[in-house]
Amino acid sequence: MAAIKRLLKLPGEGATTGGLRNLPKYHELPQDVSDGEDTEEEITITAADFQPGHFLPQENDKAWTQKDQIELNELGTQKSNGRSKVIDSELDVQVSSGWLALSRTRIACFMFSLSMCVGFFVAMALAFPCEEEGTHVQTPPWKVSLSDVASETSIRLYDIDGDGLLDVMVGIGSTIKGNLSDSCHSLVGVDTASCDGGILAYNGATGAQLWHIPTFGEVFLLRCGGLDINADGWEDCLATGRLGLMLAFNPKLGEVLWHVDPTLVDRHWNFYMPQLVPDLDGDGVADLVAAHGGDLRFKSHEHNRTAGRLVLLSGATGRSLGSWVNMPDGHETYMSVVLHQTRDGSLYALFGSGGETVTGSLWAISIPDLYRRVKGLPIAGRHKIRGYPGSYSLWRNHGYNNGIYQLYRLGRQGLKYSPSRG
Repeated sequence: MAAIKRLLKLPGEGATTGGLRNLPKYHELPQDVSDGEDTEEEITITAADFQPGHFLPQENDKAWTQKDQIELNELGTQKSNGRSKVIDSELDVQVSSGWLALSRTRIACFMFSLSMCVGFFVAMALAFPCEEEGTHVQTPPWKVSLSDVASETSIRLYDIDGDGLLDVMVGIGSTIKGNLSDSCHSLVGVDTASCDGGILAYNGATGAQLWHIPTFGEVFLLRCGGLDINADGWEDCLATGRLGLMLAFNPKLGEVLWHVDPTLVDRHWNFYMPQLVPDLDGDGVADLVAAHGGDLRFKSHEHNRTAGRLVLLSGATGRSLGSWVNMPDGHETYMSVVLHQTRDGSLYALFGSGGETVTGSLWAISIPDLYRRVKGLPIAGRHKIRGYPGSYSLWRNHGYNNGIYQLYRLGRQGLKYSPSRG
């Protein structure tokens, strides 16, 4: 091995510039005492593995002798597992790596550190879970019992107290007449000393009552969303029901913001679910379209009834934007208005006429035409309404009169459902 030692001369052993000119100088490292567990790295370097011009000495290198050449040639063949292995041209370096290069102690330390890291992150995730919007929080069950009242409304959920949990609102109606409350004397001038309905709000976590709004008529429809009347950044709600009841209220405080315009109300009729339409009166608040009708004084066999109405209201004040439009066939109505918008932006109100024993139809009118009707503007001129794009060409061939289209007509008997027959 003298040739190898002269070839790879280390500092302090008389290394010359003629041997490994291009290699950096290396200092001899101390040899660690093996603990008997580590797998030793095996490195084999042969003469045939040296690339010309890199590691082999040049012809004028005086340090290279014929004896060195012979020793290197003898390294061209080595023993491997009892058989002769010929090394051809490339540097044959065998280095044990990976897990084989680690002792059992090091592997144990690595696995312990990894388990500690994983355990830390799992503990943090359990201790401080990410709270996302809409996350469900389980609260203890609660129940509220109410005396002498009933409800026909769907429950509305709204975060009233700002604790991040949804609270409960429900409309009610009294099952007895003359419910004690003098406050109903002042409700929009209604001559009655009783409150036949109201709106109740309960804490969603505990069931505690948050507020109570008394109403002169039964509340059977609630709508929240899309309407900020008082510009406080929170959505306000609408309530409708019997005895011509419609009001807007602030659900955060349980305060009434307005009652519907009494000039267009029949106190024997119902108000049904209003729909929001783009601002028509220019006050920056969305306006409302609603159906008003359903006279409960008539018996089921009495078919000559008062025509229901389609009304436009200011969303900010509840005042009427003008007059109203009667049902085209002169029949009553029990249907909430449905809005339909076409691809070009045309907006229509769909409404129905008829009752349990009275025939009726499904009608449509564009919101601009409804606005023209209640304001007394001519339909023929198609006065342009600001903020209402669209061609409004749909159903032009279904015209009935004054821009109202008859989409479907029921039979002579109407539709009646008898609970006693299932």
